[in-house]
This record gives sequence, C-alpha cells and structure tokens, in this order.
Amino acid sequence: MVAFQKKENNHYKLDVIHQLDSSIHQFSDSIRQLDSSIHQFSDSIRQLDSSIHQFSDSIHQLDSSIHQFSESIHQINNKSENIVNQCFRFFY
Repeated sequence: MVAFQKKENNHYKLDVIHQLDSSIHQFSDSIRQLDSSIHQFSDSIRQLDSSIHQFSDSIHQLDSSIHQFSESIHQINNKSENIVNQCFRFFY
C-alpha cells in the first residue's frame, strides 16, 4: 500500500512538473509575441517619425514657394507702377 501511494505521489509530482513546464513554454511564447509586438510598434513609430519629417520638409518647401510667389507679385507690382508712372509722365 505504501509503495502504491509513493507511486501515485510520484505520478502526481510528474504531472505537476509537466504542467509547470507547459506553463513555462506558454509564458516564453507570450514573451516572444510581446517582443515581436514591441518591434512592430517601434517600426511604426520610426515610420511615423519619417512621415512627420517628410511632411515638415513639404511644408518648408511650400513656405518657400509662397515667399517666391509673393516676391514675384511684388516685382510685377513694382514694374507695373513704373510703367504706369512712365506713361503718366509721357502723356501729362
């Protein structure tokens, strides 16, 4: 009877060890999945950062184009005024 109980106790311990081993493997798999998710998140952050820089560069280019356009308008305006003044002096 004592030998039977020891055998049962050993089977119980072995089952607990197998369950613990299984739980450790599941935990390890979860850690690997978490690590993968962190890497994907990090990659997404880098892509977002790159997109923000590209957007910022585009805004700067747009700003530069607007300034150039404004300068062109001022030059046209100045030349137009000169032409009008010359015509006014010529006719009056």
